[in-house]
Amino acid sequence: MLKRQVIVGTAGHVDHGKTTLVYKLTGIDADRWEEEKRRGITIDIGFAHMDFGDISVSFIDVPGHKDFVTNMLAGVHSIDFAVLIVAADESVMPQTKEHFEILNLLGIRHIFPVITKIDLVDNDMLSLVELEIDELFESAGREVDKIFKVSATTGEGIEDFKAFLFDFSKKIDNFNNLRPPYLNVDRSFSIKGYGTVITGTLMAGSLAVNDEIMLLPGGKRGKIRNINTHGEKVEKISAKKRTALNLPSFEKEEIKRGNVALKDNLDITTQIVDAKIKVIGGYKKFKDLTRVRVSIGTEDAIARVKLLENKDLKVPFETYCQLRFEEPVACFTGERFVLRHFSPLFTVGGGVVLDNKPKKRKGYRGVEEIKKKDSSDFEAVFLAILEEEGQIETERLRERLFLNSEIFSKLTNNLKKSGKIIVLKTKPIIFSPDYYADITSRIIEKARKFHDENPRKPGIPYAYFEISEKPVLDAIIEKKKLIKEKDVVRLPNFKSSLSVDENKEFRKLLEILEKGGLTPPMMNVLASEFKDKNLLKDLISRGIKEKKLVRVNSDFYLTAENFASFMERFKTFAQKHNEFSIQDIKPVFNISRRYLVSLLEYLDGEGITVKKESKRKVIKMP
Repeated sequence: MLKRQVIVGTAGHVDHGKTTLVYKLTGIDADRWEEEKRRGITIDIGFAHMDFGDISVSFIDVPGHKDFVTNMLAGVHSIDFAVLIVAADESVMPQTKEHFEILNLLGIRHIFPVITKIDLVDNDMLSLVELEIDELFESAGREVDKIFKVSATTGEGIEDFKAFLFDFSKKIDNFNNLRPPYLNVDRSFSIKGYGTVITGTLMAGSLAVNDEIMLLPGGKRGKIRNINTHGEKVEKISAKKRTALNLPSFEKEEIKRGNVALKDNLDITTQIVDAKIKVIGGYKKFKDLTRVRVSIGTEDAIARVKLLENKDLKVPFETYCQLRFEEPVACFTGERFVLRHFSPLFTVGGGVVLDNKPKKRKGYRGVEEIKKKDSSDFEAVFLAILEEEGQIETERLRERLFLNSEIFSKLTNNLKKSGKIIVLKTKPIIFSPDYYADITSRIIEKARKFHDENPRKPGIPYAYFEISEKPVLDAIIEKKKLIKEKDVVRLPNFKSSLSVDENKEFRKLLEILEKGGLTPPMMNVLASEFKDKNLLKDLISRGIKEKKLVRVNSDFYLTAENFASFMERFKTFAQKHNEFSIQDIKPVFNISRRYLVSLLEYLDGEGITVKKESKRKVIKMP
């Protein structure tokens, strides 16, 4: 059975003993690269673990050098708690402070200070280091529960600290049953005979061999061939565990640190997010559209900060804004991030994504809309997004909330039952009640206005309605608030009507066509008999609807009596002639070829006859 994993991040200044401490605890050297061993510093993220009973404590060992803080940020996004390493002979240093700030900005609740190299100092120096750690924590409004003191050289304090880590890890509940299965890629490499492998921490749900996952940005999909965790090959893995996924359908070059692997088909890539940020330093004044680096998940992206209240703000401050990324980034609502100065690199603040696919905001406004999304309650965020959009497809809203399908369905059903949202049966679209009422009124008013202006038309053409109106229109029709007949829509109590003069013109049309027999005037001739061409079209439509006229083609109409006469005479002919040419049938009707061909083509269209070269064959008796 797989052990429950708890993820611990090490943080601290360069050469303060982070990697050495991890080695003493686990027996695993987290320095993976030759350059790291040669230079004696951690350059990239390292990984190690130690097991006790049903608990596995996984260490993410991050670099402490200022030049590699970007790598450090890629490692700490997934941790459950942190160990802040401070060397006894140097005390609190610049990267100690920066790493501590980053952990606070990312909302890491538990940070445990560990003083290393205690064998190198006396008690007075050790007390001074403890005092500086207390002051560091106090500056962030935190209290230090306990400061651990260890020596990797003598082994003092190592076992006590190890026991504490196992004991505290038992209290950590890191199972995420809200999000769909996903992991942020922190490494990718190739193994001969296996192909491409990615590593990361599975943050929610579970993955199994042969599951198909999608890599974002990009959207390419591929199957998982093998799964490995802490060197153990498994068939299935659940959150929250360090894992390596073998993806043979991907080339190593197609994957980079910062990609997100998703099981569900949810496109969470974006270039604009609504966010709440806190800027704590680096500027006297922070100006609108300042260019920054955003460390989110394992990604290090470049963005501009669109301020929404003023053109600049005095530092420190907290505000709502939009981040506008220069390249697509995969991120989700509720995800925390760190802001760093574009160049030179140093931490200036952090924040949280409040909506990963909002509309682009212009000028200095939109704060009130964003404020409504600033909540840990998914229902509040759901309703805030819907209020802003009016209507949204179900899966697009799930992308923005980034919830697994079960949780999202429960949330949607509860809101539907309470009347806070409207969900259509015909299409997977969610509406706010106010927007739905507004669009319903607009549609009915459009139909009513059309009836007033076109009383002789049977209704408003369905095609006249906008695409955005069609889902609501269909729902209105289903509820019989509007009636759809063929391709027109009308109010339930509406009947097309003609004035006295128009009725007179209708009788005139019927008389002309009746008198014409099987060779009535074509449309161009009829048009000369009627001053209003639109009226003529409406009269013909009425005649067809009332079954007083038959449309042979767009130029040729017969009265119902004349058409019935034609069909009866053709039936008599067809009983004796299963196959015939135009010359065979022409004497029966004695009309011009133009009219006769049109009538025969009508029969072809109705499936009564079929043309083969110069002859026709009767395939169905009329």
